[in-house]
Amino acid sequence: MLKSLNFKFFVCMILSFLFICSMGLSEKRKLVIWHAYAGQDSKVALARKWIDSFKEANPDIEIEEVALEHSSYKIKLNTAMAAGNLPDVFYALPGGTLDEFVNSGLIYPLTKDLNENNWKNDFLESALDRVTVNEDIYAVPIDIDTVQIWYNKKIFEKYNLKTPKTLEELFTVCDFLKSKGIIPISLGNKDFWAGPFWFHYFMLRFDKSGIIQGYLRNDPNYSFNTEEAINSFKLIQDMVKRNYFPMGINSMTETESDMLFFNGMAAMTMDGTWQLGQNLAAGKDFECGYFEFPKIANSKGDQSDVIAGVAACFAISNKCQNKDDAILFLKHITSLDMAKEYVKLRKTLECVKGAVTEETADPLLYLVNKNTIEKANNLDPFYDTAMPPKAMQVYYDTIQSIYDLSIKPEEAVKKIDKAIKYSVNRN
Repeated sequence: MLKSLNFKFFVCMILSFLFICSMGLSEKRKLVIWHAYAGQDSKVALARKWIDSFKEANPDIEIEEVALEHSSYKIKLNTAMAAGNLPDVFYALPGGTLDEFVNSGLIYPLTKDLNENNWKNDFLESALDRVTVNEDIYAVPIDIDTVQIWYNKKIFEKYNLKTPKTLEELFTVCDFLKSKGIIPISLGNKDFWAGPFWFHYFMLRFDKSGIIQGYLRNDPNYSFNTEEAINSFKLIQDMVKRNYFPMGINSMTETESDMLFFNGMAAMTMDGTWQLGQNLAAGKDFECGYFEFPKIANSKGDQSDVIAGVAACFAISNKCQNKDDAILFLKHITSLDMAKEYVKLRKTLECVKGAVTEETADPLLYLVNKNTIEKANNLDPFYDTAMPPKAMQVYYDTIQSIYDLSIKPEEAVKKIDKAIKYSVNRN
């Protein structure tokens, strides 16, 4: 009798163990994914394409998704970084921000995975360079953005205006537009990052490319504490005083700025190639053109230089428990099919080879790639994302002060120079 009870007990234990195991096997594996593809229709559509197609191909992997607009996302991600508690897979900015994550030991290196089965060869080499820290690759690059001046073609055609090739011609066009009651250049700098484009381009024309990289090397030949930087800020303030921009730009969002551009109240705007995606909100009657940033006579900078760089990347947390699944997700979103969808939906350039074609790209985007990117002698990465994060907010705040005329250019260049040097040497 005792042997029979023991046998039954043993059988029950085995069955219980098998039941628990089967429950465990049936449970979905989970990935927590954070990204900043929210707010704009093209961003939302892209995120849905990525996530839904991945779920369909991998029904055994559960996705917990957090999607926020860019400004809110940066705050949330920085808070998570400070707590050392990053999500499994997350959107990040290459340059100083990514470097800080790496130096804090929070990111999983992808070099080994990228070398397997030639995955690395799918990407533009220059794009991988932007996500490489200390000879290891820590993220997959997603897109390349370049900054241009975009213009309302109907306004230019109505007044028989030619696209300006020089700064003097740009100012002449702006003065004419003002005389017709049209805001020459729309600009929304509430979220900080749009206003600096003007400073960056003036610096490329007056001085040279590679200034942030020079700071990171502690090279004294690269600095913002120069006459060229002072003159760049003076030009911006001159444009403000001439009323070339709308009133209250530091309290205006990019979406509000776009509305001025789309409805014909403003004739031009300076923005990245993502502007082409945003133009979809303007309707079919809106016709957009672009021109390269004007040349400045008697300046030492290479007048062909362009602001361009990897604008986004995705990384994996070192604490991720399902790294194989995380790698699978990164391979999915950087596959050629998904990269082509990115170009179609976001109207911007991709880091995956073969994604930008006449079939996938907006006609204007294809021209930007062919006539501007391929012909530029230097592609200079965005100042803000390239510099150390601790200096970025000083840079943003100082440039906002330039636009509201509350700081002198001479003081502004010293503040930015000091903040970057302090951050570089502290890191």
